[in-house]
Formats: sequence, C-alpha cells, structure tokens
Amino acid sequence: MGQKRRRLALSCVDCRRRKVKCGRELPSCVRCIKGGHGDACKYVSYDDKSGDLLTPTDESPEERRAASDAEESWTEEAETYYRHSKGGATSKTAYAVKRTAPQRSLEELQERVFELETYVRSAGSRPVSSEMFLGMGHPQGPGSRPKDTNQDFERSLLRGRSFKTQYTGPSNAASLLLQFEELSMFVKEILNRMPSFERSKDAVKRLQGSDAGTPAKKDPTELDLQTFVAMVPPKQRADALVQEYFDVLETTYRVLHIPSFQANYEAFWTNPQAADIEFVAQLLIVMAAMNCVVAGGVKGFLGRSSVGREDSHRWIEAAEAWLNKQSHKHTTLEYYQTNVLLIIAKRMTCYKVKREWVISQNLLSLAMAAGFHREPTYLSTKISPFDQEMRRRLWFSILELDIQSCCDRGMRAAIAPDDWDCLPPLNIHDEDFNETTQTMPSPKPLTDFTRTSFLCKLVQHLPLRLEMLTRINSISRTLELDTVMAFDSRIRAELDGLPVWTEKSVTRAPKALSSLVLHEYLLLLHQPFATQHLAQSQYFYSRCTRRESALSVIKRYCEMPETHALAFSNLRDDAFRASLATCHDIAVASGGREDLMQDKSLAVDLITKYVDLLGRRVKSLGQGFHSYWINSSALSLVYMKMAPDPANADDFVLQAVNRMVQLHNDLMRMQTTAVGAKALTPMSEAVAQLEAPLPSAQPLIQPLPDGMPTFDTLSGTMFDFDFDDSFAWWDTGAIGLGA
Repeated sequence: MGQKRRRLALSCVDCRRRKVKCGRELPSCVRCIKGGHGDACKYVSYDDKSGDLLTPTDESPEERRAASDAEESWTEEAETYYRHSKGGATSKTAYAVKRTAPQRSLEELQERVFELETYVRSAGSRPVSSEMFLGMGHPQGPGSRPKDTNQDFERSLLRGRSFKTQYTGPSNAASLLLQFEELSMFVKEILNRMPSFERSKDAVKRLQGSDAGTPAKKDPTELDLQTFVAMVPPKQRADALVQEYFDVLETTYRVLHIPSFQANYEAFWTNPQAADIEFVAQLLIVMAAMNCVVAGGVKGFLGRSSVGREDSHRWIEAAEAWLNKQSHKHTTLEYYQTNVLLIIAKRMTCYKVKREWVISQNLLSLAMAAGFHREPTYLSTKISPFDQEMRRRLWFSILELDIQSCCDRGMRAAIAPDDWDCLPPLNIHDEDFNETTQTMPSPKPLTDFTRTSFLCKLVQHLPLRLEMLTRINSISRTLELDTVMAFDSRIRAELDGLPVWTEKSVTRAPKALSSLVLHEYLLLLHQPFATQHLAQSQYFYSRCTRRESALSVIKRYCEMPETHALAFSNLRDDAFRASLATCHDIAVASGGREDLMQDKSLAVDLITKYVDLLGRRVKSLGQGFHSYWINSSALSLVYMKMAPDPANADDFVLQAVNRMVQLHNDLMRMQTTAVGAKALTPMSEAVAQLEAPLPSAQPLIQPLPDGMPTFDTLSGTMFDFDFDDSFAWWDTGAIGLGA
C-alpha cells in the first residue's frame, strides 16, 4: 500500500498542535491572540513542490514556521489539495497561472463577510468589526468613518462630547427615534417654518438661568426633629398622600410594614414632638413620592418646576442629608427602608434623572454588602423571623428597581440569577406577623391577593427578564429570530398564568402593572425585527406582536385612574416607548399593500389620550416637555399619513405646534413666587413676552419630500426645557455609536 495521505491542516500551526478548534482568522486567530502570541500564529501553505502533505508537530519546528508572507486563504489551499490528491503530480505550468491574493485584499474581504453576517444575524444592531472586536484596530478620529455608516442599524446613543457624555442602550425608549426617520423629517419641517417660536424658548432659558422663584435651601446642619416636623403638610393632605402611596406603591414595591408605619403615623399626629426622627424622615419621603400626582396640592410653578415638585425635593434633600449623617456601621431596618424610599421618591419627582441608574447600582451594592442577596436562614441564627421577611421584601424590591432602571437606561443587568439564593417573600398580609412573631404563618396562594402578591409573582419570571435584558442590551451578542421566538413563548406562558384578583382599589395598580411588565419585554424583544423592511415576511410575527403589545400598554395607561397613570409614567418609560412604536407602525405601513391595521381609529384614539396624559404630567411636574413634544409630533404625523388629501399637511403641522405652545403658555401663566425667593424680574419679563399672539406656521409650499435629509429629533430642537429630564442633552446633540 502507498503512503497514507494526511488530511490538509486548515487550522493554524499552534491550534493544530494543541488540538483545539481554530477560528482561522487572519492575520492571527483569536486563540493565539488571547494566548499572547498572536505574532507567532501561522498557517501552513502548500504548493506543487510540497510532496506529501505533512502535519506540523512538536518535533518539526521548521515546518511550523514554513508559512510564506503572502498566505493563501484556506479555501484556496483546500482546492490545491483536492487537485493535488486527485490528479497526482500537477504540472508547473498549471500552477504558474495561479495568482496569490494580496494579504490586504483577503483581510478586507473577510472583514466585509464578517460585517454582513453580523448584520443579518442582528436584524437591526450595529455590526461589530472583527478588528475592533479583537482589539486590533480603533478609529482614529471623527473622520475615520463615514458619518452615517451604521446609523440605520445602531440602536444606542452617545450624547455629548469629550468626557461630558451620556450613554443609553438599545432598550432605552429613545432608541426607536434612530429608526423613525420620517418623524425626524416631520419635526425638521416644523422647526424650519416656526422661527418665531424661538421667543418661547428664550423665555424659558431666562427662567433656567436665574434663581427666581426658587426658595432658599435649608442648611443640612439644621435638620433636626423640629425642622422635619415643620415640613410636614396639614393632616388632611398628609392622609391623602400616605393612603395613595399605600394603594399604588406599597402594593408593588414592598418597603414598609404597614401596621408598624400606621401606628407610628397615628402617634405622630397625637404628639409630633415625641416622634422618632427616623419615622418623620420616612414620612417626608413617602409624601414626596406622591405629592405631584395626587390632586389637591398647591398650584403654580417656580421657574420651570412645579411648586409640588419643589416641595418634594426639599423633603427628599432634607431626609437624604439626615440619612448621610447616620452611622453606616450600626444600621437598622429603617436605614435600608429609607434608602429604598429615596430611590422611589426621586424617580417619582424626576430628581437628577441622569443619575438614576448609577444610584440604583449603588443601592444594589449596598444591599449585597449587607448580605441581602443570601437567604438569612442558611447563614445565621441571629435574625428574627420578622427581620428575615423584611430582608426578603427589601431585596427583591431593590432588584426590581434596579432592573427597571437598567431597562430604561439601556444597560445590561449587573446581577444574574445565580448571584443570589434569597428565598421569595411570603404571600401573607402584613397584619399576620410583627416583630414578636416566632413562627411565620403559611403563605397564601397567589390567587389570594395580599400587598406582596405582585412582588411574589414578579419573582417567578425575574430570571427570564434578566436573561432577556442581557441579550437585548448586549454589545457583543446579537438577538436571533429563533432566540426571540423562544423568549416569546416563555413570556406568553407567564401572561397566561397571571392570577386574577378581585377588583378593588388596592388591586388596580398591581393588576395593571403585572401585565405591563411582561408586555414591555415583548415589545423590546420584537422591536429590532419589527422595524425591518415590510417585504420580509419572516418578520411578520414580530410586527404583529409589537403592535399588540404596544396597544396593550397604552390601553392599560388610559384605563388606569389618573393618579396611577401619572405615577407609573414617572416610574417607567414603557408607555412612551409603546406610543412611539405604534406611531411608527402606522406611519411606515400606512397606504402600503401590507398595511394590516384595518381599524387605525382605536390606536389613534389611545395615542391621543396618552399625549393628553403626558400634558397633565408636565403640568404636575414641569418636566417631560421633550417626550410630550415627540409624541405630539408623532401623533400629527400619523394624522397626516391617514389623511386622504396630502394638501392638508399644514393643518397637522399646526396641531403639533399649537399643542406645545398652549402647554408652554399655560406653564408660564402659572408662575408664582416662593417664600424666601429672589427677585422675579427675569420671570416677569418672560411672562410679559407671551402676551403676543401665538406664533403661526408659514404656508407649506409642497408636501414633505421623501428625500429630505435626516434630522435628529433628539438634538438641536427648541424644546430644550427640562435639563433634569432623561432626554435633555440638546446642547451637544445626540450621536449613534457608529457615527
């Protein structure tokens, strides 16, 4: 028998020797690069003089380094091997005509194939260059890449310049605006024809640049019990705020033990000067959380912020200043409760929104440092049953706050399901246990509603949501359609398994939110695929699912009591995302052959109600102008797309403008002066300017052109009112990471 031929070695020399899988990347494979010897990564080249096809071994170092400088691709080597083995000796003439591809050309082709494959798999995410991924190349400045190279499929935003930047990832609600180019064109057309509206912008700018209407700050060193008691509003107002907090937030996030808090509350009104300062601090935070959403408070605005919001911020800052002066060594239950309450109150009042994600991460770290993530019964016998249950409630409430913050910011979760073993809280009434309880009562089934039922249900699908959030916001792993469908079936199983609770005032908020949480993830999951070209039938299910989930979210908000809707609008961005997704769906598909939404009137009616809700939110907080403007513009665009006569485009432009102008003028007319505020001269001038007629739009000579240059709705607009708002980075603009 002849000499046995060896199989062609397509792997690099080192990977072949170590018998590991080689990625065959050029110029060096990933394994060699990670091993720190990428410069020694070589591939064996074969030609007609090579004779037997030998495999390099540890005993043949010469063969391991025998690769030429101009290496052939592995496919060409395979063809050479095939001809050599089948035809025997091949003439030199046949090989003389063979050309060796330049090394640079091979790398460019491989780079192009890698990007195209990544783009197809991601279906909406930015392809990652192989050199960039391996750390072998970096762009060298603003001009190193075409401006709009990846704009079509980048779903992350980096705002600002130099080190003054803010990053938001794919799950951030504003990421859809990068794919909603038609809305950008529509907004640009409005702004181009409304130059006189700059007057309103300048008026608000003057309010922002002055301290008019802002009460003097209280020195934190003066924050004693007497100071705290003086901040508490009258009992009638306090009763309404506390009760609404119990009904809305204490049935979702479990922080307080209701009987204990109520006993302290009644004792406070009996003798305020004898109350514990820890309780009064918690009371101020509880009231601050609901002060802007419960009717009956003080009307008016101090600059660009409502009076209620300013009062809430004073209470929050006072409680936080007191908390920061407490011992971090001798901590109590009240210490951790106050930390969690501060996070909730800050979100409810739009307090330093840009720091929300960072603050929630700090709270998560604080809880883990105290061992909240570990089941107390496993590690210690020095924790009472009451404290064990309160630790469980606080831990999962902190987790839910953190995952919601990550979702709204567009970040991956900082914790995985295998990072904790704390058991879920018991589904029991607060009245069934107290600090003297030695044996906890048996938990009730989830169909029996308690204030903890909602949190217990969330715990069941928390690992699923963490896994999905990690995949959605990953910058190295892309979502594939098969993975999306697997997640989809699991979410729908959770939706089908939601318990049915008896309709009561105390069950409205958790009942609505239990559905909202799951529909939000359905929408996020299908968002990248639903925005693909309508002709791609494989994404038909994603478009339908996104539409169904978006309408379900908006409908829930429209059916809630206004207090609940305003509260959840401050806590979450799901309705803003759903409204934009519905407008995008109608605008893109309207008039096309694949327009499957037969009855658009229901969707438009829901969006209109949500825009009105956003307007009421602005009037209660003084924040949220930009989200209101974007949704109002998107609604007018939808009306224009549905109009039978395109010549009436002017009417829809005016609708968007007049809604915003009217809201802005209402805010300016409600200006007031706080006790201890500075002179109000700039504010008075601003209000006086608004006595002029509302600006009117210039006639639209022709309909909006299809080829209008892209305009970034997140930058350069005149509606840069709320710098505390999560979308307020206008001065530096918004750029995608691929820009």
